Amino acid sequence: MGAEEAEEYGVYEVSGFKKSPVYDATDPSFNPWVVHGGFRLVSRSFEFKLSTSWAPKVMPTLNVGMGFTY
Repeated sequence: MGAEEAEEYGVYEVSGFKKSPVYDATDPSFNPWVVHGGFRLVSRSFEFKLSTSWAPKVMPTLNVGMGFTY
């Protein structure tokens, strides 16, 4: 993505480190806090994983995984 296109969409560099030149904790849209949770079930040869993550002002995600173990 070029600089002009990034500016058009409101995309910009941001950092959570205070010593970084692009640190901006005053921006209300910047929210680095994310909550993750999930579980994993394993039988002898099959596994199932389910996890989710959520952050304020962001759509939550749900991840599902299934597979065989050997």
